Amino acid sequence: MSSTNLEKYIVKIIDNDNLISKIELIRYINPILIERIIRVLPTKAYVLVLKNKLLFNVNVSYGAFKKKSEHTQGDVSFDSFNKSIVIYLEKEVDELENIGKVTEGFQNLLKLKTGNFVTFKL
Repeated sequence: MSSTNLEKYIVKIIDNDNLISKIELIRYINPILIERIIRVLPTKAYVLVLKNKLLFNVNVSYGAFKKKSEHTQGDVSFDSFNKSIVIYLEKEVDELENIGKVTEGFQNLLKLKTGNFVTFKL
């Protein structure tokens, strides 16, 4: 398992067999959710590009969040309604909890288009 230690997992985002980005998922923030995500890896994810964020459908079920969180560029959260990992392209406040951050290749993520499929793997 590729992790910097037991509390952080480095997940690679791959498009057409090319590594485009890496995200760090921080287990202690939400251990149950992170373990559910890690268990489905490797997985293909459909990309949905919204105005200020990217959604990657990973088909992981988890309950809804109720607190407000402030996100900055490159933050990673999870949208339980859409069963998607969310990467923020700019600052935003919403009800999704931060679970990690982009550590490498943020600019490559900006090139993704709605309808692309990428692979998430450890």
